[in-house]
Amino acid sequence: MLKLSPRAIATELARSHALVEHAGPVTDATLQMIAGAMTQKYKRPVTATARPNPKLLAGLRVRVGSDVYESSVSGQLAALSSAV
Repeated sequence: MLKLSPRAIATELARSHALVEHAGPVTDATLQMIAGAMTQKYKRPVTATARPNPKLLAGLRVRVGSDVYESSVSGQLAALSSAV
């Protein structure tokens, strides 16, 4: 019988969930679109939930497991400052 640690189970569950951090409002249609895109990318069902993040100036940050997709103004400014 295969036994998994609670940490391994949590890691595997996180790979099937997209946490969408946002600065402004996010519609259900946007969450469905993100879930669909992540489902295609990872070739497994991915659900999406929204969580407001007051540290973001505008835009979104999507986390799936340990992968982070940055589309926020804060992230873009950080990328610009590190490129200079």
